[in-house]
Amino acid sequence: MNIEETQASLRRVSAKLQQTVNPSNNQRVGELFERILESFYSNVLRPGDTAIDIGASRGIHTVPMARAVGDTGRVLGFEPIPQVRALLTDAVRQAKVSHIVEIHPLALSNYSGSSQFTVVMDDIGYSGLKDRALPFEADKQTIEVPVDILDNYVADDARVTFIKADVEGGEFPALQGGIKTLEKHRPLVVFETGRAFSAQLYGYTKQDLFGFFQELGYELKDILGCRYLEEQWDQFGPWNLVAYPYEQGRTVADVLSIAIAENLIGFSWDARQGAES
Repeated sequence: MNIEETQASLRRVSAKLQQTVNPSNNQRVGELFERILESFYSNVLRPGDTAIDIGASRGIHTVPMARAVGDTGRVLGFEPIPQVRALLTDAVRQAKVSHIVEIHPLALSNYSGSSQFTVVMDDIGYSGLKDRALPFEADKQTIEVPVDILDNYVADDARVTFIKADVEGGEFPALQGGIKTLEKHRPLVVFETGRAFSAQLYGYTKQDLFGFFQELGYELKDILGCRYLEEQWDQFGPWNLVAYPYEQGRTVADVLSIAIAENLIGFSWDARQGAES
């Protein structure tokens, strides 16, 4: 089977898998998306590259990125929550990649200054620059955090090849703050999106988002390898999107297909094990 046939087969499998993406099994499908993401950037990053982790959290992706770029590369990790940043720092230290990772104690957006930041103590992963309704009674705390734009932290001699953004709805404003980095380096980007919910919360429209990437010469796929178009804005589906320059379309299709194939096998095995237990 050649690469075109392989990709066509994977698209059919991915389309079927999307039917399982629904609110009742978000956690398990989310774990699959995280595995695909790691496989994807692990096959994209090379020694000497710079990777950017927006919303680095405890380092689940920061550390593998550091291993991928090696001693001559850099990883920029941004994490504004003090107690989470302490865990990130410890994870980086234990992995012996402190010389590769720069940890920045701030939130990224499309402006510089400071802001109130909502920390959800019951589930830190729901924390963000905007307070929002949650599907459970939450213990929330508000802290003041510095806010800045990504472009202020990328060195002139960096070779930025990959950006990951997961900041609970604030991904698009964070990418807007990196417009010069995107224009200069044309990195691959994987970011979460809450679609209309995130847009309303952070004050932008779907036209803003699609127009932003179109002006950059980027296209969008979801994490399962299917093209993501404006008409899918209101549809429930994979919440991780891949943004890539037009000229890298074939490379992205190949690498993403491999990442999907590797992890769909594991996903199917996990499902079978669960059914048997």
